[in-house]
Amino acid sequence: MIDAFNEKVTMSSRKADGKMYVTFLEHTIEFDLSNKFNHTFGHFVKRGNGFDKFQIIEPGFLKALNGISKNFKIDHAIDIGCQNLYTTLMMQKVFDANVVGYDIDPIALEAAHLNLASNPTDAITINSYGFGNGKNNTVLLNDYTDPVDLILSDIEGYQSEVIEGGLEFINNKRPIIIMETDKENAVDYKRPDRENIEGFEDYAYLYNTDHRARHTIFQTIERKDIPVNDGLLICIPKERM
Repeated sequence: MIDAFNEKVTMSSRKADGKMYVTFLEHTIEFDLSNKFNHTFGHFVKRGNGFDKFQIIEPGFLKALNGISKNFKIDHAIDIGCQNLYTTLMMQKVFDANVVGYDIDPIALEAAHLNLASNPTDAITINSYGFGNGKNNTVLLNDYTDPVDLILSDIEGYQSEVIEGGLEFINNKRPIIIMETDKENAVDYKRPDRENIEGFEDYAYLYNTDHRARHTIFQTIERKDIPVNDGLLICIPKERM
């Protein structure tokens, strides 16, 4: 299993006529750079977050999604902190699944709707609220009733609030969880992620010490050994290993 998470996956991007086109595996998604959020996203082309000579924001998620697709069937997924729909669109393409994106940032949501219009599909839904502890335009994951095979969470240090309101759901529904772990880059880093997941019952973990995952590999790791730094954590129910 672990080898599939470390397969070389390619990404590239190009800009043309105010659009950015991101190609990964056999898929291409389009971003309209006229939107403020998308325009900022487009500047990541100049930064060092890519697999090849082209630079793409946080390609480590694609590495994780590709490994999961090689080992598990994912029909329903949710993207908590979907921003401009970048990872949501990747999930839908890689898994050929129904994906629901959640965010509370109005500018990011404007970009998300614009990008969904550029990549039309009935398999993606966008919601203008998030999961958390029930405060600040968030709802409890424990109250979620739709089927979920996978949860992706990229919420800049607010993981503890999502888990606080979702531990019963996680342990009953047994989704795979991809969680960006945060320290230096987090808006509100409250506690190490190994503490956040203490209540997970019988989960196994894969970890990459760089959430961009460009030059480092995923490795199996014990909960007690998860480092307190930026990284990418994949939580898999042990019965599915």
